[in-house]
Amino acid sequence: MKAYTFGVIIFTVLMISACHRKASIISERKPVAKQVLTGPPKFQPDSMVYHLGLIRTGEVKSMEIGFVNGGGEALEIKLVSACECTKVDWPVLPIPSGERRTLKISYDSKEKSGPQIVDLDIITNAAQEHTFIKLMLEVSGN
Repeated sequence: MKAYTFGVIIFTVLMISACHRKASIISERKPVAKQVLTGPPKFQPDSMVYHLGLIRTGEVKSMEIGFVNGGGEALEIKLVSACECTKVDWPVLPIPSGERRTLKISYDSKEKSGPQIVDLDIITNAAQEHTFIKLMLEVSGN
């Protein structure tokens, strides 16, 4: 019985020591400071040009374009315009400072052929009201 009690005591001491060590390691980690954004809203897309590759005539190509509100105030997308072959779905609610969202793009290559460049004009309440993004692709008749 004494050996059992001694073993329980040793086990308990080791567990307390291990937990204390783990707690001290965790407390040594420094918190990551969140960047405080200021100023007017700012539409910041992941890229200004997207290469969609080769698609066949009549094929529909869908994609998402990510962006961030890089300003201190809420970003509102008022309108996204493109050619008649391109449909765009965008967030209608204001986007808080620092938040990430996407534009959902659908390009219909019906009656198209050869190299294509689609210009998206994103109109927002940002200081730079218009942002232009290019979609580049090749439509093959085969």
